[in-house]
Amino acid sequence: MKKKSLATTTHKSSQKSLATPKPFRATAAMRLWAGASVNLMSDNITEIATECKVNRNNWYMWLKRPEFLEWYEQERQRLFVIVRQKLDNIGLKMADKDFRYWKAMQKIAGRDVSEDSPPNHSPIQVGIQNVIGEKKKDYGI
Repeated sequence: MKKKSLATTTHKSSQKSLATPKPFRATAAMRLWAGASVNLMSDNITEIATECKVNRNNWYMWLKRPEFLEWYEQERQRLFVIVRQKLDNIGLKMADKDFRYWKAMQKIAGRDVSEDSPPNHSPIQVGIQNVIGEKKKDYGI
């Protein structure tokens, strides 16, 4: 009977540890979970599990994987960009019919449209007001 040398055994085990780990790939269930959490705008595990029809225990297993957490955060951010674009489009379409949508769009753009903010008159607006004032004089109004 031939004995294996210690060097051969050590060499094989070190080769296994040097192998590169497989890159993380989200499963279909993980993608469903991320989508449901964004669509529901919720972090409630039971709600998300029910919505995407995935066993809620998967969530706890996935949390043990650091690469899942990194992917999950990136995926949610990506999905929120899509949701914001959809909401912006709705707001822009509705702004013609309802001032509240216009006001919300202004806030999103970082413009202060509160009642307390000073009015922002452009020179064109002032010019038009002057022309209107002159026409009123012409017509005796």
